Amino acid sequence: DIPRRTLSEARTKYPKTSFGDNMKLKSYMLGLRAGDIHAKRIHKIIRLQTTTTHPAQIEMMKRTFNVYSHVGVHEFFNKGFDVQQWFVYCDVNESFSFLLEKPNEISSWIMNDEPDFYNFLAGYADCEGCWKMLRSHANGTRFVFQLSTQDKQILFQIVKKLRALGYVANIYLETKAGIGRNGVKSNKDMYRIMIYQRESLLRAASTLLPLSRHQEKIEKMQLILKSKDKSWAEIQYEVQELRDRIKKSRIQNRSTTPIVTIAAAQ
Repeated sequence: DIPRRTLSEARTKYPKTSFGDNMKLKSYMLGLRAGDIHAKRIHKIIRLQTTTTHPAQIEMMKRTFNVYSHVGVHEFFNKGFDVQQWFVYCDVNESFSFLLEKPNEISSWIMNDEPDFYNFLAGYADCEGCWKMLRSHANGTRFVFQLSTQDKQILFQIVKKLRALGYVANIYLETKAGIGRNGVKSNKDMYRIMIYQRESLLRAASTLLPLSRHQEKIEKMQLILKSKDKSWAEIQYEVQELRDRIKKSRIQNRSTTPIVTIAAAQ
């Protein structure tokens, strides 16, 4: 009386675990989805995917989804951007249907719960955020956190919530629609959130550090927190070493490997 497997089950190479009821992790995943993680349905499978030149983003995908299904990685040449990239994907089951639609605003249940909000922000920042360590004046240090996207509603919600939580956060219209940026014209207005007031910046780094799954950003936040009371002369070599290591890890700075055809849903 053992039931036969369906054709879909018989052809499944990697077992798939259903998503549970961890709302903090769900908030983080929705932050990724609002960023540059894409989702689409392939028959009974939901494919989560992204492209990147940074191995840290591959690791972020594995840290987040490997427990639910296999995370595959293939190298390919992106003709649209004229660059070699990694295609990273994970085929998950129907329990991840909440990721199919890309959010254009942050849900009220996330905005109304502080831990959920921080987890959403951590996921969004892991995709879209940037932490900077700069020289200020003669020998001072300046730290900056910024988010630059076309998601106007999401960015304004983030700023509103951060201000309600006591942060000094600013938002700017960075680039008008139709104006080129890095050689690419934007079809929408580009907005930027910036936190550079020191107390707010350090608080943001301390809060998001344990929630982040992106190794490059983890190391930047760690260095910022470690360097908060140091001069630029004391940290400049460590900052440069981190920048160089990140640059060398990118796919265009590594030895070329064969291009692999992207696999079908598994």
